[in-house]
Amino acid sequence: MSIFIFTIYLIIATGLIIKLPFFKKSKLPPIGLACLFLLKIVAGIVYGYIHAHPPAHIGVTDTWKFFNESLPETNLLKHHPKIFFQDILFNSSTGLHPFSTQHNYWNNIKFTLMVKLAAIFNLFSLGNYFVNLIFYNFLCFFGVVLFYRQLRDKFIATEWALCVAFLIPSVLFWGSGFHKEGLILSALYIVIYHVEKTMQKLHIKSIVFLAVFFIMLLFLRIYVLVALLPAMISWILSIKYPQFSSRIFLGINIFCLIFFFSSTFLGKSFDMPQYVASRQSDFIQLQGKTMLAVPILKPNVFGFIHNLPSAIDITLLHPYPGEGGISYIPFTVETIIFIVLLVLGSCTMVFKKQKIPIFSIFCLNFSILLLLIIGYIVPNVGAVIRYKSIALPFLLAAFAPILQKYFTSKKIY
Repeated sequence: MSIFIFTIYLIIATGLIIKLPFFKKSKLPPIGLACLFLLKIVAGIVYGYIHAHPPAHIGVTDTWKFFNESLPETNLLKHHPKIFFQDILFNSSTGLHPFSTQHNYWNNIKFTLMVKLAAIFNLFSLGNYFVNLIFYNFLCFFGVVLFYRQLRDKFIATEWALCVAFLIPSVLFWGSGFHKEGLILSALYIVIYHVEKTMQKLHIKSIVFLAVFFIMLLFLRIYVLVALLPAMISWILSIKYPQFSSRIFLGINIFCLIFFFSSTFLGKSFDMPQYVASRQSDFIQLQGKTMLAVPILKPNVFGFIHNLPSAIDITLLHPYPGEGGISYIPFTVETIIFIVLLVLGSCTMVFKKQKIPIFSIFCLNFSILLLLIIGYIVPNVGAVIRYKSIALPFLLAAFAPILQKYFTSKKIY
């Protein structure tokens, strides 16, 4: 019965992806769209299977926790829908401190939203985890296709846009399993698309999309939004004043850096350096098989400078070859390929004095800020691989125009 339901929903979802005008605007052939969607479904199934084995993991890993806790929530939705949705709203029993790692609304809401989403899926999937993956990836596919369209229409050839948006292995794996990464990436893609669209012409629809998906980012992972805002403000101003783009990016980032450390004086609830240090402390206490020995981060300027080499090493170079066992080999290979491409792109840009588009500078700015925050917070290789998957599409997109020109010039006709 489960296989039958899975097959029916998969056929319906694939058919919609082929037929809906939104996906047709990608200009990808129907068979290509179908294959890319099926690839995400396969990656999601592998993700769920790996996190369910050994069987004891079903009650431990986040993806299965979301599902297990969603089952009673589905009954609540059926019989008491008002209470079901009220749980999402803030109540006085929890604090409202955005930069606190303690028990409060902002720390609880991310788990609550994933459970509630799974509970809604259960109404249609009859409580089947793998059927839920079809619904989840169908929703996320809108954002990924939108990012592909934006890359292709701006400056990148189709094959490069496909690789950046769909085919980065760790992004495909972590973004297709039932976890926050897929939603975060889709929210980012939609926000970025509609920011640019709003800059071209003010649309009420775009404003609504921006409000909804900014709130989603705020709920799911607040530090992603912290990394996004300086880069996005710089991008918006650079579109208006392109002749000053380098000064704008530099100036906005310096201002935000000063504000970051000055937030210490705004009170405990808004102390961002303390938040980052507390998050690192929380991760260290969790322990794990692939924990790294890192200096304890002190929540001040000197502490962040002292931990900077460690933060760069964690996010750019890990996992090292042989680190984490056989299951980490694909991610190690991916890391090596990324390093080679980044070095190649950087050298080409510097020595050939190639000018990169403003959008590429935005992608580079955002990805660097996000990777640094992750490096400061997460001293665990396994977690780093998952967390940094959000930054990788933007990091590759930043260098894609330069790499595209480089490899094209090397072709022999």
